[in-house]
Amino acid sequence: MVAHKLRKEVKPLLIERGRIVFSCCGDADGPFVIFSAGIHGNEPSGVLALHHVFDEIVSQNIGINGSVLAFVGNRNALNMGQRYATIDLNRLWTDDNIARLQNGGFKPAELNPDVLEMIKIHELISNFENIAGGKEHYFIDLHTTSAPSVPFAVVDKDTESLRVALKFPLPVITNLNEFLKGTMLNYHDKRGFCGLVFEAGQHYDPMSVAKHEAIIWLTLAETGALKPEQIPGYNAKFALLNGLSDDPHKKFKIIFRQGIAEGDSFELIPGFVNFQWVQQGDVLGTLNGQPLVCPADGRIFMPLYQSKGEDGYFLVERVM
Repeated sequence: MVAHKLRKEVKPLLIERGRIVFSCCGDADGPFVIFSAGIHGNEPSGVLALHHVFDEIVSQNIGINGSVLAFVGNRNALNMGQRYATIDLNRLWTDDNIARLQNGGFKPAELNPDVLEMIKIHELISNFENIAGGKEHYFIDLHTTSAPSVPFAVVDKDTESLRVALKFPLPVITNLNEFLKGTMLNYHDKRGFCGLVFEAGQHYDPMSVAKHEAIIWLTLAETGALKPEQIPGYNAKFALLNGLSDDPHKKFKIIFRQGIAEGDSFELIPGFVNFQWVQQGDVLGTLNGQPLVCPADGRIFMPLYQSKGEDGYFLVERVM
């Protein structure tokens, strides 16, 4: 019922409002900020949150410093309520695919619904960059998880992105790029953006929408697009996220990834949540009918409880 409710709220927005949620080109001395949501079609929370926040900014005539673009990712998959149609859109942003876009495009045989979405997103971002300016460039990608989770942030490198992420009361994963390639975060990081992924909670939990809204407002303040005093209930938004995790402002790294190959039969034991402690030798589920044994002590991260995906789970450890 909850999943149906959030999907029902998103579907008319896909038709009536299109891909662009908000766009403004401001002072070149201000920040240049891009928000993305819904790059996975079973993650409507961030899309709803972007609409709620920027509709309020417009209705309250709140002035933004710099340039801001907020857009919807995989509109086709969101309409279907599936992670993707043919291939994961958040694995397509590889150097080879970007070279294709910049040198004649994809061959007809390579086109599928998700590639077409990538082409449209790339065109949108390129057009925005041609008309908008800003000193510091930020990319913020909004996500949710299939398992229950405290909110957390992900950065690709231990750089400025990490410094920004650690300002929020969240645990931060620092090395997902070593295990996942072709994400929009990878792409923007290579282009010099301060890139952050925010995971608010479970896919269809209404609280994920509220947490995403809080993260959007706080990010606008942290980047300098808004002043804290411009944000309605700024302290309450920080408080909403604060205290949800035992490890706020702490850094984690991934130490193991359980991959899933095409054709594999994978099933985790129900009930695992992000950052839950597990021990070497624990049976976590089954893979192709055989017990899936935990290879090391650590905390389980992004356990897979959905039909589509290539990552069964990760193990992480705290490093700060």
